[in-house]
Amino acid sequence: MDNLMTKIYLLIAGMIIILVGGFISLTPNEYLASMNVQNSSLDRNLSSYVSLLSDLRAMGGLMIVIGLSIFMATFRNDLMKSAVLISTTFYATFVVFRVLGFLLDGIPQFEIMLAFLIEVILAFCGLFLILLKRHQHQYKAPRLVNPAVNN
Repeated sequence: MDNLMTKIYLLIAGMIIILVGGFISLTPNEYLASMNVQNSSLDRNLSSYVSLLSDLRAMGGLMIVIGLSIFMATFRNDLMKSAVLISTTFYATFVVFRVLGFLLDGIPQFEIMLAFLIEVILAFCGLFLILLKRHQHQYKAPRLVNPAVNN
């Protein structure tokens, strides 16, 4: 049962990261517009704008690669444990730094708060899976390998 929960978690967590990363890297202007940042509100210096687009594309590309590695672990049992850890760390990092942003900058628009809620849920689901695995391994009987027999 927990293997199925892990697969579902990795599938959802990976797809979300891939989709968001794809949106940011492939359409950075639309991403900025979704944040109510218009070209006219940016610095008129074209090189600054090109640098911002470059950074957005690079960060989005990194998200795509992380999302793909998490998503692909859905189909590889040997990669699941590390993928859950990476996914949980990814989403928990977003949660921590969004909270920091709330404290320093104020409360953002609704879409960011919705993303924050999804990130909190996925971070806690990943943490639950990690703790569940740890709990299961804690109660397994130790296995003896080639026990020594004294004569």
